[in-house]
Amino acid sequence: MPRTREITSNRIREWRQARGLTQRDLGDAVGITQTAVSNYECGHREPPLTMLLEVARVLDRSEEHTSELQSRETISYAV
Repeated sequence: MPRTREITSNRIREWRQARGLTQRDLGDAVGITQTAVSNYECGHREPPLTMLLEVARVLDRSEEHTSELQSRETISYAV
């Protein structure tokens, strides 16, 4: 798994768990399935930037965290 995907998957899991949500709870909140959340967290799939921003919004992550996700996306495209 590429390093940026690993960082993203770990971050999503950490943020979700910090809020005390299940994968199903997060999926329901952002309009995707529990399986999709699991795939993102396990690194099997990489969520699009729009989904990352929605996850950050739902999990009340700061502007700083959102910028971190956006820079990850920029790096991925630059490589």
